[in-house]
Amino acid sequence: MAATSLTPEKERTQEVGFVAECSLAGLRKRLPLKWPTPCATPPSPKRSYRSAYAYRGWEELEDLAGWETCSDFDLVLRLVDFGGLRPVLAQLLGWKSGRGWEPFDPISFFLLTGWQITQRWSRAQTLVNLRLPRFADYRVRFGFREGVYPTEGGMRYFLTTLGRNSDIDGHTVTVENGEQTFTIAVQRLNQLLVQAVDLVRQANLLSPQAWEAALVCPDGQLHDAASHLRCAAVGETCYQPSHPQHPRPCPAKDKGQRGCDCDTLSCAQLCRYATPRDPQARFVWYTASNQPQSSPNRSTTPREAQGADGEGHYGYRSLPLRLRSVKGETPNCPP
Repeated sequence: MAATSLTPEKERTQEVGFVAECSLAGLRKRLPLKWPTPCATPPSPKRSYRSAYAYRGWEELEDLAGWETCSDFDLVLRLVDFGGLRPVLAQLLGWKSGRGWEPFDPISFFLLTGWQITQRWSRAQTLVNLRLPRFADYRVRFGFREGVYPTEGGMRYFLTTLGRNSDIDGHTVTVENGEQTFTIAVQRLNQLLVQAVDLVRQANLLSPQAWEAALVCPDGQLHDAASHLRCAAVGETCYQPSHPQHPRPCPAKDKGQRGCDCDTLSCAQLCRYATPRDPQARFVWYTASNQPQSSPNRSTTPREAQGADGEGHYGYRSLPLRLRSVKGETPNCPP
């Protein structure tokens, strides 16, 4: 009789070492897990904020009754002290001076955005829920004061500014994925991933052997754009200026579709059907399979003969990345 396949969660519970290290009892002496700030990171130039994140402790986890309704996000809020993330976010936001407007604490926005993503809410619904009495504990954990809340535009500014300041010109890394090699532009936002991994490594939650085989994600991932799709054929040329003597090409017309003549004033700088907030987003019909070439479950039918199976996506695709462990200890910053 074949052995019953165990879920990853059940397999972890059978690993004595893992349970000993990752249980609350095993972590108690190391709590809170502090977000690591890279040594060269300058302090935030802002002296005051409209919100103020402060770590609120983990002791309420001692009440076992609360674990029934405790999500992974709830655990992170209690196990991790995000105070070291403030100067990192200030740098990523491009803050150079303490003058000017008084912003919200960037950690408050970071955690608010994480809450929105884990709950799969819209920005508008997230801000409505932030005001509700039933979510007052989250409001306190994030550092928001009652009655002083951000707007949807403020949340959008936080994300778009991080993205706008993330590019590092000329810096690339080469990633191998099976028989393919990709060259990927390095972004400063990748530093957040590296710091999160350092936090886990410093807590000794995984063995050195596990780090050697660690994967950030085993497959590419599709990300929806923030904007609504207006034209499925929008491409790079649609964002170029157009002139009556030198009209821009229309990818939609090239595909036999109606497209746009781009002869109106609103089309002068970019096609009116293009989305200025997401110029890199594209519409793709995803028909790929996540089954490896050698999988016995992979179809032998040519893709052209498989019909219109698939799913349309308007947005971006991230490439798979392999995370290699770093030998030795992570250096501590000098006092």
